[in-house]
Amino acid sequence: MSLREPISVIDLEKIRWFFVTLWFKLLVDATTVSTAACISLQATSGSASFSELSKCDLVCSWNLILVFSLLISVLVGLFNVTFLRPVRRKQMRARIRAWSESKQVLQNERQSSTDPLQR
Repeated sequence: MSLREPISVIDLEKIRWFFVTLWFKLLVDATTVSTAACISLQATSGSASFSELSKCDLVCSWNLILVFSLLISVLVGLFNVTFLRPVRRKQMRARIRAWSESKQVLQNERQSSTDPLQR
């Protein structure tokens, strides 16, 4: 097993979770934008002027946008901790294993070159 094989598998895993995280972020962004659009449509429609909207509706709508915005950063943080940390740990183990294998090969080569019985 070479150093390249485990890292390429790990890289594919990272890419997959990146797209999962991006998908959730886009979903939350779309919800936030649609909420803002609903507020704007209510405020600018002919049936209700901005001043006629109840303060509770506006406050609740803006609070909802704030919650969705905070949810984005929480989701991205959770996905990083949950999925990318184990992937990075696997990658480090693969690098350490490859390093120790190459170190062992170098030691064997040195030992065989200095051993007079091998010549």
